[in-house]
Amino acid sequence: MPEAEISIIIPCCNRWSFLPNVIKSILSQTFENWEIILVDDASDVAHSAITQDARIKYLRLDQRRGSGHARNVGAIESKAKFVLFVDDDMTLDPNYLENLSRIYEQKQDAGAVGGRLIYVHKRKFFDSNTFYDTPVKVGDFSGEVLGGFDRKTVNIVEVPVLHVVSLIKKEEFLSIGGFDETTYIGNRYREETDLFYRIRQTGRKLYFDPNALACHFNVKSGGQRSNLIKTEIYVLLNHKRFLKKFYPNRCFRMLTCFVFRRFYDRTSQLFNKTSMVFRFKSWREIGEDARNEV
Repeated sequence: MPEAEISIIIPCCNRWSFLPNVIKSILSQTFENWEIILVDDASDVAHSAITQDARIKYLRLDQRRGSGHARNVGAIESKAKFVLFVDDDMTLDPNYLENLSRIYEQKQDAGAVGGRLIYVHKRKFFDSNTFYDTPVKVGDFSGEVLGGFDRKTVNIVEVPVLHVVSLIKKEEFLSIGGFDETTYIGNRYREETDLFYRIRQTGRKLYFDPNALACHFNVKSGGQRSNLIKTEIYVLLNHKRFLKKFYPNRCFRMLTCFVFRRFYDRTSQLFNKTSMVFRFKSWREIGEDARNEV
């Protein structure tokens, strides 16, 4: 077979039940010159190789070292020009690869391009008809990524950071060292932000396409999830490490602002969970063409 243009790298750990939905969404892509590199991050039970398509490769790691390491291994294994990282609880709309590839043809200074990311819970997602100038920005006082990639923009826009389901040239990804495997711990909070900061440091730009849609399902089993207390501890520790790396002169002040903002956000979420129940028109059921949650 000729070499693929895009390697879709999927790290997976103990979450095999949803994986057929992920692969089915990739098989339906309008852009067909791709391969899948499925990296088993030392799951408790080895998964039999998925053979429904010759473009799917299966790698099993001997030691569990997190999704960042698994993605790096997949990128090294890739022979394609581009890599796209997809989690094992996500699906892509049929035009996702085609849309992102087109941006690279239009934007010669692109370092990474990503689409709109919709978060789905029990086959429903929260949406509105509001349009923004940018989906996200980085807080000057806290270093936190503000906004959300589920937001709509009218056109393709430049953004300060992207999410992991982004298209990147493989050689450029490897030239900056891929995902940082040593700085972040636990849930690896800020690992993705770190990558896109380093891409921007090379002079390349990040672009967001609102018409390329991906769905992130609330699949509770497997992955790197932990309980609420552990999650918040890892968030604090990893954000501190992120600030020390990129904002060494303002680390303490920014971390203090981050802690207060995190507390405010979590308190607000508790109230919003109650109020959202009554906002019926804002909740939409995901279409039948999207992959059902398992």
